[in-house]
Amino acid sequence: MSFSTECATLLNEFASCPNNAPPDLKRELLDLAAQTEQRCYRRRLRDSFWFFVQEFWEQVPGAGKMVENWHMPFLAGELQAVAEGVFAGKTREHDTVFNVSPGTSKSSICCILFPAWLWTRMPSARVLTPSHTDHLVIDLENKARHVIKGEKYR
Repeated sequence: MSFSTECATLLNEFASCPNNAPPDLKRELLDLAAQTEQRCYRRRLRDSFWFFVQEFWEQVPGAGKMVENWHMPFLAGELQAVAEGVFAGKTREHDTVFNVSPGTSKSSICCILFPAWLWTRMPSARVLTPSHTDHLVIDLENKARHVIKGEKYR
């Protein structure tokens, strides 16, 4: 049984607590359900970079409301595949290069949100953010820092 299925099963069991159950038991079950739901949410954020992008998009300064396009989950999937190989200690098969037009959220996904997600799985990871100007690198790093220091990330 997958972790998501386990979470859904537990939450359904908590929700079906009989109405005549003692108040203390109901309160305890509701607390346990809330904790389980929070653990499930955190696990999903940790296990899916695309879910992380969707949940943290509005935490990126200046990003505004996300307008999803087909390439965004594709980028997230490719980056996650690279990261999973690193987590597993596998040798890199090839380099990954994204040639995407400016203004298509490449920097927000690759340079701001990816390091933030990566550190949820591998806190010791080191990330380079190369660019054609120092100003852009500093701006991207500041935005990533804003996401990481935000209340939602903690």
